[in-house]
Amino acid sequence: MMESAGPQRRMVTILFCDLSDSTGIAAALEPEQFAELLDQIRVIAHRIIPAHGGDMIRLDGDGMLCVFGYPEPHEDAGRRATEAALDMQAAISALDLGFASPDRRLQLHSGVHAGMVLLQPGDLVRGKYEVLGDATNAAARIRDAAGPGEILVSAQSLGGERHLFLTGAQRDVAVRGHPNPLACLPVLGRAAARRRFDARTLAGLTPFQGRDAQCGAFAQWLADAGNEKSVFFVHGPAGIGKSRLLQMMTRQAQAAGWPVVQGYCEAYLGARPLQPFHQAVAMLPAPASTDDLEGALAAAGRLLLVIDDWQWADDASRDLLGRLLGRADAADVRCVLASREALAGVPGTAPISDIALPPLDRDAALGVIETLLRSPDPFDVGRIEQAAGGSPLLIEELCHAFAAGLWTQTHDARAGWFDLTVQARFGRLKPQDRQLLKLPAVIGHMVPIWLIETLQGQPLDDQQLGRLQQADFLFRGETGDTYRFKHGLTRESLYAAIGLKERKTLHADVLAALEAGVSEHPPGALLDGLAYHAIASGDAAKGLPYAIAAGDAALAAGALDRAQGHYLAALDIVSRLPAGRTRRDAAWTLINKYGLACIIDPAPDQLPVLEKAQAILAEHGGIRDAMRAAYWLGSIAYGVGLGKRSVRHLEDALALAEQGGTADDVLLIQTKLAQSCFISGQLARAAALHEQLLPRLHGAISRNQREVSAYAHANYAFLQSERGNYGLAADFFNTADGILSDGSNASNASFLLYRAAALVSQGQWQDAVVAAGAVLAVSQRSRTRMQNRNARAQAAYANWKLTGSPQHVEDLDRIACEYSSVGNSRQNSSMVFGWVVETMVDLGRIDRAQFFMGEVVARTREGGDRLGEAMAWRAMALAAQQAGDTARADRRLAAAQRSVKRHPSRRETAHNMVCQARLWQARGQTAAADTLLHQAAAEFAAMAMPWFRDEALSLMQAGAAPEPAARAAAAQSH
Repeated sequence: MMESAGPQRRMVTILFCDLSDSTGIAAALEPEQFAELLDQIRVIAHRIIPAHGGDMIRLDGDGMLCVFGYPEPHEDAGRRATEAALDMQAAISALDLGFASPDRRLQLHSGVHAGMVLLQPGDLVRGKYEVLGDATNAAARIRDAAGPGEILVSAQSLGGERHLFLTGAQRDVAVRGHPNPLACLPVLGRAAARRRFDARTLAGLTPFQGRDAQCGAFAQWLADAGNEKSVFFVHGPAGIGKSRLLQMMTRQAQAAGWPVVQGYCEAYLGARPLQPFHQAVAMLPAPASTDDLEGALAAAGRLLLVIDDWQWADDASRDLLGRLLGRADAADVRCVLASREALAGVPGTAPISDIALPPLDRDAALGVIETLLRSPDPFDVGRIEQAAGGSPLLIEELCHAFAAGLWTQTHDARAGWFDLTVQARFGRLKPQDRQLLKLPAVIGHMVPIWLIETLQGQPLDDQQLGRLQQADFLFRGETGDTYRFKHGLTRESLYAAIGLKERKTLHADVLAALEAGVSEHPPGALLDGLAYHAIASGDAAKGLPYAIAAGDAALAAGALDRAQGHYLAALDIVSRLPAGRTRRDAAWTLINKYGLACIIDPAPDQLPVLEKAQAILAEHGGIRDAMRAAYWLGSIAYGVGLGKRSVRHLEDALALAEQGGTADDVLLIQTKLAQSCFISGQLARAAALHEQLLPRLHGAISRNQREVSAYAHANYAFLQSERGNYGLAADFFNTADGILSDGSNASNASFLLYRAAALVSQGQWQDAVVAAGAVLAVSQRSRTRMQNRNARAQAAYANWKLTGSPQHVEDLDRIACEYSSVGNSRQNSSMVFGWVVETMVDLGRIDRAQFFMGEVVARTREGGDRLGEAMAWRAMALAAQQAGDTARADRRLAAAQRSVKRHPSRRETAHNMVCQARLWQARGQTAAADTLLHQAAAEFAAMAMPWFRDEALSLMQAGAAPEPAARAAAAQSH
C-alpha cells in the first residue's frame, strides 16, 4: 500500500524473473496446460515473494517484477530478493513432473539490482505501482543476461551478503546509459557457513577502539622536538575510522599542552577555496585577519593544525600548506592530515610520518559492539563481529539494525546496501526529525548553525538534536559553529532520497537565506554556496553569474579543480539558454576561463566540455569565436598527448586568426602549433616554427606572456635535446628559467619537467633524479597529475640506471599503467613506455616488454608521439637476438632506424649504432662491432653524453655484450 497518494522516491531492491524458453514450452503444451502452468507460477510467487518481505508489482504472463524494501524499508533487501529468487527457482523446478518435457525443463532466469526509483500509483496496465528509474532498466538487463536457471545479482546490491551464498565468478553486464558495466555475481545456492564482510569496502566512524599503536606513534611524533614543520599523515579507505582517530589525537595533543586548530575539506561544489584554513584561523585564541591566512597561522607560535578529508583539498589549500610548512617564521607548527588516499597531495618538502589505518582486530571490534549495543547477548556480539570483518562502519550499521530489531547482512559502502541501511534508520525517526534532517542533507556534510537557525526560524531544539545524535545522523561540528553528519556517506544517501521537486524547493530556501546573510559574513565567504544552491534550485538566472564569480575566485586562489567545477556548472546553464547574444557572450567567457583553469593539468574529459562551448559559439558564425574555440581544443589536445588532433585544431585556429584575429592571437596560436608539431613527431616543422617565433617572444611583459615565452623556450630546448644538441638545449633551458623563475609555480614546473627529461636522455642520472624531485614537490602541492606522473617516471628510470634495483622497474611499470588509464593525459607517454620496454628486456621479462611495445606503437598511431619508439624497438631487437632469432632482431633494428629517419636525432642514431654493434658481437662479428662502437663512443663524447660513451667503450673492451640479466646484476652490485 502506498504511504501517500503522491509519488515517492525510494531506494529499493528489484527482482525480475522470467520463465526460460517460455515460447518453446508454450508450443509444446496445450493452451489449457500452459494457462494452468502460468496460474501455478503466480500462486508460487504470491506465496514466496511476500514471505521474504517483497511486494509483487506486476505479472506479465510468465514474467514478474518484485520490489523489496518498500513500503517497509529493509537493510537486507538484497539478501531477501536473492533468497526469494532461490526459492522461486526451486519451486518452479518442482513443477517439472507435470509440465516439462525431457528436452525442456522448467527454469527461471532472474536478475536482482538495487537503486533509487520513483514509485507512484499504477493501474491495470502498469501494475500495482509504476516503478520508474534507471534501477528498473538495470535489473531487467541483468535478468536478460542470466542464463536458464540462473540468478544474477549486481554486486553493489548484494555486497557483503554474498558470503551467505555460493556464487560463481563475477562477470560484467553492460547496461545502456551506464559508462561502465555492472559487476554481477551468479548465485548458485546458499552457503553452509555464514561468514560475511571478508572483503568489504570500509566506510564510517565508530566508538574509539583498537588504535593503541597509532596513538603511541602520534604521541612519540608530538614529543619529538625535531618534528617541527612536519606532517603526521593518516590514510585509509572511507569509514576505516580516520576521523575518530583524529578526534583522539586532538585530545592527546591538548592534554600535552598543544594549541590545536582544526579544519576539514569537502567534495562538494559549495566548498569554498582554502576552507580548512579559514576554519583553522577562526579557532585561533587571538582574533586574526582572514586576509592573510598563512600569516595568521605562522604568527600563532607553537601550533598543531589538524585537517580531515584532505583528499578533497583544493589546489589553493595544498599550496598554502606547503608554503606554511616551509616558512622560517612558522616556529613549531605541525600538521595532522587524514585522507582516503595515500600521500594525497602532501607537500613534498615536509617530513612525513605515514600511518596507514588497518581494520579493527577482533578484540577492538568486540569492544565497539559492546559499547554500541550496551550489554548485549554474547552470541549476538559474536555474530556481528564475525559479519563485520573489522570494518568500523559495518559494525556500526549492523548494531543500529540489530538494536532496531532488523538484523542485516551488509552490502557495498554507499551502494544499495548502505542506502537501504540509512533509509531504514531514517524511516524510524519522528516525522518532525525526518523533515528537519532533509534541510542539512541539502546544505551539505557540514552545516553552519546560523544557516539552520535562519531557515528554521529558531535554534535547533536540544532534545531534537539529541535524538538525531542518538540515531547517528547529526552532531555538533568540531569548530562549534556547525553541525556535521556522522560521515559524508550518510548525507549523500539522505540527499539522494529527497524527491526532485522537494529538493529544488529546499535549495531555493537555502539560497534565499544565504543571500540574506551576505551582508553579515566576509565578502566571498558565501560565494561558492550561492553558486551551488542557485544551480541546484534550478534558478539559472542567478546560478550563471554566481557560478562564474565563484569560478573566478577559485581561479584567483589557485584552486583550479574548484574553478573547473564552477565553470562546468555555468556552461551547463548556458547550453540551455535560448540562442542569442547572451548565450554567445557567456559561452565566450566560459571557454576562455575554463581553458585557463585546465591548461596546467589537462585531461581528456575536458575536451567534450570545450566542444560543447565550441558548438554554442558556432551558432553565431563569428571568426574570432571559432578561432578561440579551436585554439583551446588544440591546446588541451596537446596537453593530453593527442598531437595529431592538436595540430589539426591549431591549424584551423591559425587560419581563422589570420582572417580576423589580432597579431597577438596569431603569435599565441603559432607558438602552441610549434609545440604540437613537436609532440606529433613533426620535428623539422616544429624547429622551423620555434626559430621564427622565439625572437618575437622576447620582451614579454605580462605574466601570461612571460609564461608563454618561457614554455616555448623550454619546449625548444627539449626539442634540441632530442636531437642530441645538449649544449644548445642547456642555453635555452637557462633562458626559460630567466624569463619566469619561480620554482613553486606549476607553470615553471612544466619547464623543469622538460629539463629533467633531457637530463635522463643525456645519461645525467643523478641530476635527473634531483630535477624530477623538484617537480614532484610542486606537483604535489598544485595537484597537477600529469607533471606528477612524468616526474615519478623520470625518477624511477634514472634510479634504475643508478642502482639496477628491480624495485624501480616495478615503480616504472605501475606509473606506465597510469598512462594507459582512461581519463589520464598521455603526453610524451611513448618515452615512458620505451623506458619500460628497455628495463623489462634487461630483466628478461619479455612478455611485459611486448605489452608495452604495443603501447608504443599505439601511441605513434594515436598522436604521432615517437619519443620512445626507437628505444623500444632497439630493446626488442636485443631480446630477439638473445632468443636466437637473428632475422627478427634485424627487422626490429630496422624499425628503430626508420623511426630515426622520421624523427631525426643524432643521439638516437648513435644508440642505433650501439644496438647494431651488439647484434654483430652476438654473431661473432667482433671487428665490425668494434668499429661501430668506436664511432658511437665518439658521437656520444661530442654530444656531452659521457655515461653512454663509457658504456660503448666498455662494450668494445668486453668484446661481447653482456647478457641483460648480467648487466642488471652488475649495476645493482655497484
